[in-house]
Order: sequence, then C-alpha cells, then structure tokens
Amino acid sequence: MRRVKSLASVLSHVKPVRDHFGDWRAMDISFRAMEAYITKRRENEKSNATINRELELLRRALRLALDRQLLPSRR
Repeated sequence: MRRVKSLASVLSHVKPVRDHFGDWRAMDISFRAMEAYITKRRENEKSNATINRELELLRRALRLALDRQLLPSRR
C-alpha cells in the first residue's frame, strides 16, 4: 500500500535477501541469522547502507506477516 520510489531499487535489494533466506521458514530467521547475513554481505564488500536497505525489506515483510497474524507472535 505504500508507494515505492523505485521498484527496480526494491527488487535489487530484495534479491540477495531472497538468495540467502529464500528457503528458510520465517520463524527461523533470528537476530543471529541476520548477523550472519550482515557478516556475509560485508565479506562481499557491500556498504552498510546497502545491507541496511536489504534488511529493512526483510524486517518489513516479517512485521507485515506478524501484523496480519500470518506468523505466531514470539511474545
């Protein structure tokens, strides 16, 4: 529902996230898993801004799933 400035930008940022987490269950994506992802992306010499945009999309997708009660709450 939010307008995206550039769909191409979103798609380019979601690709590495999907490549890494694509076959994971949403409930298995933990803080440590995200830290491992960050380490891997830094090893590939990606900037912190790029990594932040990628994880922002992942966090948003997980938040939407929680808000719509598609995932059980961890609380």
